[in-house]
Amino acid sequence: MGFLLTIWLFVPQNIRLYAYKLLVRMGLRLYGPTTSPSCFRLPFDLYAKAGRAVDVHEANALRFISQRVRGPVPSLVDVVPNPQYPGRVFMVMTRLPGDPLEGRLWDMSPKQRSLLASELKQLFDTMRSIPSDGSEDLRS
Repeated sequence: MGFLLTIWLFVPQNIRLYAYKLLVRMGLRLYGPTTSPSCFRLPFDLYAKAGRAVDVHEANALRFISQRVRGPVPSLVDVVPNPQYPGRVFMVMTRLPGDPLEGRLWDMSPKQRSLLASELKQLFDTMRSIPSDGSEDLRS
């Protein structure tokens, strides 16, 4: 974790949430909406997730996986309670390198799709093989 991020996380949550919502608006203007109503591309190679279905369990899972899997997995940057949806959170995470797959799958050759499927299978198999000790929780 970088020095600036460490300092940023000491800023009160309501101020961080306000800043993230401004970044969402900037991201919508720069990049347009994503295919998910709860996911937003932000400036600075970040993504945010917010809404009724985004809770602390998803944040815990992302942190758990990003600490244990080598490869293309986003890192959790911040989790802030979302006052718009009590019991839910506003998550900010890093963006993966490369171009979004959205809309490109059908332009791929069968060989490229097969390679993608193989790489995704390998990544999911790696995630499934991680032993869970159940000790990590962001709520504490």
